[in-house]
Amino acid sequence: LRLLNPFMPFITEELWGEGQDLLLQASWPSYDAVLCEGYDKKMIEWCIEVITNIRSTRALYNVPPSAFLRAWFLGDKDQEKQYSESGFLTIKRLARLREFELSESAPTTSIQIELPNCDSIFLDLGQSIDVAAEKARLSKEIDRQTKDLAKLDGKLRNADFRAKADPAVIEDTEKRAADLRTQIVRLTVAVARLSAM
Repeated sequence: LRLLNPFMPFITEELWGEGQDLLLQASWPSYDAVLCEGYDKKMIEWCIEVITNIRSTRALYNVPPSAFLRAWFLGDKDQEKQYSESGFLTIKRLARLREFELSESAPTTSIQIELPNCDSIFLDLGQSIDVAAEKARLSKEIDRQTKDLAKLDGKLRNADFRAKADPAVIEDTEKRAADLRTQIVRLTVAVARLSAM
């Protein structure tokens, strides 16, 4: 109510109730350290990293948003096992996973997600996508981006373009070419992972 008060003063004051001080004049709640006990900052950062990478992998492979996937955590480090055990419910809910469990191996229909802070997380895509169609789609996208990169490289090699163009335009063109190279590498790795399935 306190947050909504500046935007909806009459409604929030009515909900706050008569007989009390005005909500506008009420003090803000104070921080209680007891409420934060048991939450480890590194665990939360690890969960965010896992969820972000699972979501980007889902988007890369065109997994339908309605699909619930299975994921496995493989590793020997006790700290990371603790993270996955304490944060697995959050990861399951926010990454739309049916299962997220500790394991010693992953099925061949899974894709490895590379995270800097842990050994391996594998995401099972075998039942959610048509592997052949997805490889064709990604290969087509690689071809398209390779053609775009060739155009930009041709432009950048052109001495007249470099002589006449504004430095900001040249810098922007170089940045777009670098971004395309990064994206092509990412897509090539994605196709290689699908081929290994």
